[in-house]
Amino acid sequence: MDVTSLFLYKVWYPFAAFGFVDPIYGVHVQTIGYTWLAMLLLCGTAYITRRYFFSPDGVMYTGIEFIVTTFAGMCVDSIGYFRRDYFYFIATLFLFTFSCCIVGVFPYMEEATKDVNTTFAIALISFVYVCYQQIVQEGILDFLEHFLGHPQMPLIIRIIMIPLETMGKLSKIISMAFRLFGNVLGGAVVYHLILAVVFAYREQFLLAAFIGGAIWLITFKVVRVSRFSGAGKFLDMGIQSLFLVAWLQIFFGVFESLIQSFVIAMLSMTYLALAVKHDLSKDRKGIAWN
Repeated sequence: MDVTSLFLYKVWYPFAAFGFVDPIYGVHVQTIGYTWLAMLLLCGTAYITRRYFFSPDGVMYTGIEFIVTTFAGMCVDSIGYFRRDYFYFIATLFLFTFSCCIVGVFPYMEEATKDVNTTFAIALISFVYVCYQQIVQEGILDFLEHFLGHPQMPLIIRIIMIPLETMGKLSKIISMAFRLFGNVLGGAVVYHLILAVVFAYREQFLLAAFIGGAIWLITFKVVRVSRFSGAGKFLDMGIQSLFLVAWLQIFFGVFESLIQSFVIAMLSMTYLALAVKHDLSKDRKGIAWN
């Protein structure tokens, strides 16, 4: 197992016939495939859940209700009331980011967010949406005036502030993109390093896992020792530690995906709340939420 394989991509140059062969015109084929797989996974899960498991008394209904309540509460906590368009955007951003991360759990698949191009695209979408909402509320001229700094500053200072304000705006894209990229890639590197160690000693690990599984089966299924007793707890934990790779894959695939997706959604909502002024009495799209 070579960790450097994480940084290798099959690149396709769609405009090579016109002489555009610089790296900026290249398309990472694996990343596109993983992203489409993530979208199919998201749409398929939504359809199956809605078609077969969407019962008011079911677990799926409770889980979806929890997700909706969580993001609706995030919107209310940020701006003071509920807006459907904000909710739709933040929830979609979270679900798409989570799908791009969780796809790495499947065999022979990797996270689409391990590619910095994907994380920059997510960050750019968030930035453009925030700017769009700001322009809709203030108008294009008032939006551009923000790049001049405070109105009471001297004109020469306001002109100097243009590149500084521009860099400040664009730094949000870089910060969000590299935060997601670094966290996902870091988890992938750690997982592949441990996997390389297991692969190097695969015979020993397979033998230990086979013996541990046999001991677990005899102890808890044949002899029927309680897993909650003192000796049973230590034995159960010791045997489960043999399956370290599986537990790490669950951690980096599910738990980390939830955290990183939630952070991206929270940052986007925070930027939106700071950039746009909100007043329920003047907002026609605002809905009071208790």
